[in-house]
Amino acid sequence: MFKEQYPDAVIDYYDDNSAICAALRKGDVEAAILDEPVARNIAATYTDFAIFPTMVATDSYDMMFPDGNALCDAFSEYIEAYREDGTMDALREKWFGADTAAKVIDREAYAVTDPSAKTIRVTYEAAGFEPMAYTGEDKLPIGYEIEMIYMIARELNLKLEFLPISASALFSALEKGKP
Repeated sequence: MFKEQYPDAVIDYYDDNSAICAALRKGDVEAAILDEPVARNIAATYTDFAIFPTMVATDSYDMMFPDGNALCDAFSEYIEAYREDGTMDALREKWFGADTAAKVIDREAYAVTDPSAKTIRVTYEAAGFEPMAYTGEDKLPIGYEIEMIYMIARELNLKLEFLPISASALFSALEKGKP
């Protein structure tokens, strides 16, 4: 499925999950593409890995929070609600569809203006994994994940600060309790 959507992607293959985990820890690879049950098992076995507790897409793609993050359950509840009400389907159609003109985010529509709103910091891969999360022509983060985060943050009355990060630095940041 991955190669169908990203035919030019370079994929390294490993003999087993132990080798995948070692490659992640050493920074030899930026991420691992795994079936959801396998990813959940690894995260349960090795505390230095975590995956987002609610599947974002039926193709086993997922998002991560640091283990124990209080927002994890709230984000999961909204994703489940969006799945049930068709919002996730609409987002998938928008970001995975062929209409590039539709791939914009109306940031004003998602703006949280409450002065007492907490700001959360969210990392994204600046080089990007289009259409999931990447840097747009306006030098701002854009994509399927980014818009979903905007939607949930609006619901939770949270302001957002997006921080570009390299995929290889993500695990280190999560371990240190950074965004």
